[in-house]
Amino acid sequence: MKTIRFILISAVFASISLSGTGLSAQSVINLGKTKVELQSPLKIKKEDDRLYSEPQVINYGEKGEKKKKWHKYEYTTMIVGFGFPIRTEQGTMPIFYGNSYYLDLGLRQIWRVASHYSLTASAKYTFYNYRTFGITESGKIISIPEEYDIKKEFFRTDNLGADLGNRIYLITSGTDIFIDFGVYGEWAFSRRMKVKSTLNGNRQKDKMKDGNLFYPLQGGVYGGIGIGSFIITGKYKLTNSFNHDRYAMEPDRLSLGVTLEF
Repeated sequence: MKTIRFILISAVFASISLSGTGLSAQSVINLGKTKVELQSPLKIKKEDDRLYSEPQVINYGEKGEKKKKWHKYEYTTMIVGFGFPIRTEQGTMPIFYGNSYYLDLGLRQIWRVASHYSLTASAKYTFYNYRTFGITESGKIISIPEEYDIKKEFFRTDNLGADLGNRIYLITSGTDIFIDFGVYGEWAFSRRMKVKSTLNGNRQKDKMKDGNLFYPLQGGVYGGIGIGSFIITGKYKLTNSFNHDRYAMEPDRLSLGVTLEF
């Protein structure tokens, strides 16, 4: 009995002393494929055992990475535009082309339904200003007494409008390059001829508003080429501005301008 106690006590003290001296995993006994580590506590493991798995590191952006799946989205932009009528054979109304213009201000909703296609819809205010000449003297629209000295005359309209269009993206990497085309409609809630003149050195202003002369509803087609937020836009008006029973002439239907999207 004493001998067995001595052996057990010696084994315990040996284990404690080995643990106290910081015996590392290098102090092992190899029994075939089995390793016996002499440390406290006593641990036995096989060579093919895995205590942990190293995490996989994925470096995004490296060669071989899969492209992200394209997804649908929509957004709203503010549009600001201006343009000028272009002289054509269809323009019969006498106007100064360098002093005639239009201004656009509105919002555009864009639905990107495919990587190379968007559906667009806009609501906007448009102001048209045509600087005319010779109309007052003819008396066909507005009549001014002969003693008045005519300085300037204008045909102006204020319009609320909307358009529905398509956007085809030619290049989508980096800055988008695209083509726009669609239809537009406008309601001219204010239509007038305005004449500035002088009489004996005094300035005079005359306006003429006639619901039977001007047509309030307008419409046409448009197209454009865009790079990022910069778009060169062309519009062609398909409707008449005037009641041709009273005034047969029309300003040019074609205009060319620039639109900015923010």
